[in-house]
Amino acid sequence: MSEIKKPKLTQEEANLVERQKNLPFFDLDEPLNYFTHVVDYVEQTPLTNPRKKLENLAKAYFVGYEIKEKKYYIELNFNYYNGSYLNVNPFGVWTWEAKCGISDGTKRQFTQDEIDDMQKDPRAKGLGLNMLKVEVLENELEG
Repeated sequence: MSEIKKPKLTQEEANLVERQKNLPFFDLDEPLNYFTHVVDYVEQTPLTNPRKKLENLAKAYFVGYEIKEKKYYIELNFNYYNGSYLNVNPFGVWTWEAKCGISDGTKRQFTQDEIDDMQKDPRAKGLGLNMLKVEVLENELEG
């Protein structure tokens, strides 16, 4: 039997799971208490795929979860075609383009560890990448 993969949740979602961790049948007045709260949370959150979010939160209840690492865009402070963001193609070439573009393996979202590593790159000399980072909204997260 294969192991069920734990869903990755944001810190906010993990807090919701922990607050509502009581087993549903322990609350005889509200036997589906956890799932009622989860549905309310999802209905109040603007999402492109609410069914997937419900699935992840339900799965987190039964098999546990992992916390998603925050991701960031690196944005230059001038308005060039609705912003100019660091893009790194599969060959490691850095370009400054719009954050939405063709999906050719180009990386536009970075973890804090990736930003720290990029800051050591000679191409980042004089750039304060941590000062240019903008947190990626949950509905924009890639992969």
